[in-house]
Amino acid sequence: KTTPGRGFSPEKSTFSHTEVWFKPVEICALAVLAELEEQEKPERGATREEIGRRYGISGRMLRYWVGWYKTHGVEGLNDLGGRGAKPRHPPEKVREIIDECLREAQDAANGGGGGGPCEACDAAEKGRRPGPAPPEPCPCRGRCATRRSRGRRGGCACGPGKACACRCCRPIRLRPKGPRHTPGCPNARISPKNGTSVARVAASMKEKLGDSCSDGHMRRIMKGNALTCRRITRQHASHAPRDKVVRWQRRLRPSLKKYEEDGWTIFVHDEAHVVHDKKNGSAWGPKGERTTLPRSGSGGRATVHGSISTKGVVVMGEYVRAGSFALADHVEALLKDHDKVLIITDNLSAHTSKDAKNALRRLRRKYPGKKIRIRTLPVGSPYLSVVEELWNMLKSLLLARYHYRTFDDMRRELADFAEMTKTVELDAVEYLFRDPALYAIA
Repeated sequence: KTTPGRGFSPEKSTFSHTEVWFKPVEICALAVLAELEEQEKPERGATREEIGRRYGISGRMLRYWVGWYKTHGVEGLNDLGGRGAKPRHPPEKVREIIDECLREAQDAANGGGGGGPCEACDAAEKGRRPGPAPPEPCPCRGRCATRRSRGRRGGCACGPGKACACRCCRPIRLRPKGPRHTPGCPNARISPKNGTSVARVAASMKEKLGDSCSDGHMRRIMKGNALTCRRITRQHASHAPRDKVVRWQRRLRPSLKKYEEDGWTIFVHDEAHVVHDKKNGSAWGPKGERTTLPRSGSGGRATVHGSISTKGVVVMGEYVRAGSFALADHVEALLKDHDKVLIITDNLSAHTSKDAKNALRRLRRKYPGKKIRIRTLPVGSPYLSVVEELWNMLKSLLLARYHYRTFDDMRRELADFAEMTKTVELDAVEYLFRDPALYAIA
């Protein structure tokens, strides 16, 4: 936006909520000089619009700049002090308030709420139950003649307003599940690490500056201070730290090289569970009419195991059973074509349990000339598995787009999908050595 004469400063490229983006003085001067040279020529070689497009401005704005230069000189290109509304609050004060809100969010995300533990946390640390004692059992034991019905609350033989534990006379839940935290308790505050809310900034401005702003004005303030509104990315608490993933990758790189030199085939493995008639995508329909889809409610479930080698070989199979037995069947399918198999998989209990180890021992006895080894990914790092891309394709192409009348129809589509994935080119090594800084928690 290029409105003349509002808060331009050649040292800054971003401004507060009332300041407007301007081109630097150097670009203004070059555009004005080019226009003055064309005006001095007997015949113009380029129009004002062409010169403006050359410097990324409009011809109308270039005409304004030429007029300011003729009237005020070079200073006219710097700042003329427009007639528009001036900021109600100093921009530096607003920026300090926003920075303080961001620091508070960072402290709360790191576990520091600024206050001491509340009564519930203190009671939990001392080993006693927080809150009031549980109510005594109701003498009527739930056999009251008057029970609570829809839309009204009935009485109880125990007495009016009696807070007993039976369902007939308990109007509301006596206490919520879990302890109640006070606002200053660090255990009750959960916030994003590098973000804050408009309501929090507006409340802080009202407290410190004594003035309230509308939601639209607050959004302009946030955008003017180089902030943007994005959807919060949720990361599970068990995500592997960045340093842990980096150490695992450093140990894995020489190991893979040694395995490949010894003739091992390296596979990255994962499994997915597909449920029939459970979830469907959206569809466009006439306005005012309900779009329906017949559902059988079968709930048929299939377990799909997939493995991708470091050389690009894709092996997929559907199994009725889930767990260590299905893993053993999938590994046996890999051993039919390869003598030495190294499988890199996640830390699912079915992959590391005693049943899985016993199933692999049986396979070693069944195929004495072949070798099997399993290595696991770091806990909380699913982005290192290339097979996750196959499941994304499966859910977007088959499950979200189409509806299958029977479970057998869906199983036939899964078989066709397994054949189609043999032509998919995915680099398993690239996923194993992804930069954890983009995915892991610092």
